[in-house]
Amino acid sequence: MAQTKRIELFGDWILAKPYAVTKEEAQATRVGIILPVMVQEELQKNRADRAIVLDVGPDVKNVKIGKKICFLRFAPFEVEFDEDKFILIRAIDLIGIIP
Repeated sequence: MAQTKRIELFGDWILAKPYAVTKEEAQATRVGIILPVMVQEELQKNRADRAIVLDVGPDVKNVKIGKKICFLRFAPFEVEFDEDKFILIRAIDLIGIIP
C-alpha cells in the first residue's frame, strides 16, 4: 500500500528528518585530528543540527528532496506523525546543504 502524504507544505517551509552525527564525526576534525572530550562537549553545545529533506514547499528553490541540510539548533519546529519525529524549518533558516 502506498504511503499517503502527511502534510502539504506552503511557502518556503521544509519537512525533514533529523539524523544523528556519528561518533567518528564528533571525535575528529576534517583533517582527522582527534579532539579531546572537553572540546567535543563544547562543540556539541554550539553545533548546528542536521536533517534529511523529505519534502519542500513551492517557494523553495535551492533545496531538493533527499539532500542533507544543516541548520541552527533552535530554528525548526518539531512535529510528530505516527510516532515518528520530524522538523519543519523555513528555507531562510538553513545554514547550508551538506555534500
